This record gives sequence, structure tokens and C-alpha cells, in this order.
Amino acid sequence: MILSKRAVAEIIAALLMITITVTCFLVFYLYSIGLFGALQGTQVQQSYSDTIALEFYDWTNPSRLKIEVRNVGSSNIVIRAIYIASNNITSITWGIPPNTCSGGNLPVQATCLIQLPAPSGLTVGTSYSVVLATARGALVRLSATVGQLG
Repeated sequence: MILSKRAVAEIIAALLMITITVTCFLVFYLYSIGLFGALQGTQVQQSYSDTIALEFYDWTNPSRLKIEVRNVGSSNIVIRAIYIASNNITSITWGIPPNTCSGGNLPVQATCLIQLPAPSGLTVGTSYSVVLATARGALVRLSATVGQLG
């Protein structure tokens, strides 16, 4: 049985249409995976060993914030920087007695009472983000409200 030239052309045309459709689908799929990944952004992966819990805070004096944090992770933590409402706090008083954590070193299960000068321009009754940055790059976000105990 011999196929006519017209029948062969129709088979080739159908195969080309299927190939073009699959190729377009793959291009769209790969593009959308890249686009959605870019839109979601990248998040810093926090190490499970760098886990800090907020025990309490005292922000009754709007110009001074006291926080007590506990290392609830599985290894010692070194706190390198503290930010309040995106302001880097440089004048930090570490380890107010009875707690000790000299220089931001926080052993496993230890607590540390820290006193921070609050940036100017904060509104009483408003909650602000307090971020502790560790030496391993973890960012621990806490929240505190000006004029309150927590």
C-alpha cells in the first residue's frame, strides 16, 4: 500500500504541530518558574541553632528599651547587632545584673538582659520591630510596643 504525497504531508504537519505545542509549553513553564521564583524573592535561611526567644521587655520609658532574651537554640550565639525600627543601635548595655552575657555572647539556655537607647521619633503605643543579628547571619525578629511592658 502506497501513501499519497498528501497523506504524508498531513502526518508531518500533525507531528510538527505537536512538537511546536510541546516546545511552547516547555518554554512557558520554564519562564514561569523563573518569574515566580524572582517574585517570591530570596529569604535568608535561619540556622536552627540560632534561636532566640523574647522573655520580656520594658519600654515604659520611651527613650530606653530593656529586653530579656533567652538562647533556646542548640549552640552558643553571638549577637553582633541590634536594630530598632531599622535603626542600628550602637550603644548597648549587655548583661545587666543578675544576668550576664558580656559582649553579646549568649550561651545555650542562658538569658541576657539588654538595655538599648531608643531612636528618637518613635510613637508611644506603636509596636516596632527589634531585630537581633547573630554572627552566623541569622536575623531574629521581635516586636515591642513603646510605653508598655511585654
